[in-house]
Amino acid sequence: MIRIYVGKSASGKDFMLNRDVKENGLIRVVSTTTRPIRPAEKDGVDYHFVGNKDIPTEIRNEEFLKLAETGCFKEYRCYDTIENDRKTQWYYGSPDLSDCDKKDYVAVVDLGGAAEFVKLYGAENCEIIYVKADDDLRFLRSDKRGGMERDEWERRCVDDAVKFSDEKIQDLANIAGKVHVINKEFEINNVSEWDITAA
Repeated sequence: MIRIYVGKSASGKDFMLNRDVKENGLIRVVSTTTRPIRPAEKDGVDYHFVGNKDIPTEIRNEEFLKLAETGCFKEYRCYDTIENDRKTQWYYGSPDLSDCDKKDYVAVVDLGGAAEFVKLYGAENCEIIYVKADDDLRFLRSDKRGGMERDEWERRCVDDAVKFSDEKIQDLANIAGKVHVINKEFEINNVSEWDITAA
């Protein structure tokens, strides 16, 4: 089984993933990325980071694409972003989880990544959970963890509003059969509040 958390930036996806690893024994899916490492992150734990933050993004991206050519990613994708006040792109690649019928994994991906996991591994092997959080709370979390410029935060908010529209969540539910939705403030240990099922 693969438990997949999706949600807007700083909604609490990683909190949920870490809890599943610690309390439920799920295996963390460690993706590879060209995004610079944040202060509290660890290489090989949060992500496999390509190069270090002092290497220009373009070179990190070239290294990533060389890795992709070797077939070491089951799937990968590219995102437009802003880094050091410049437009750039970050890549993310997922490892092969073909043994998900024997092992229990947990991952954080975007909606496209979740849909790709369902296509690759089957809806019966994927549990998708959409983590919702208030915009003000998301900003406070993002600011606290650092590593994101204000312009990038504002760009992500606009982007997230489009990417996580009700229609996009329903589209994912149509592919996966069901999306569990939780509204986490983390002080409360609640379970799924509602589910979105296939239309």
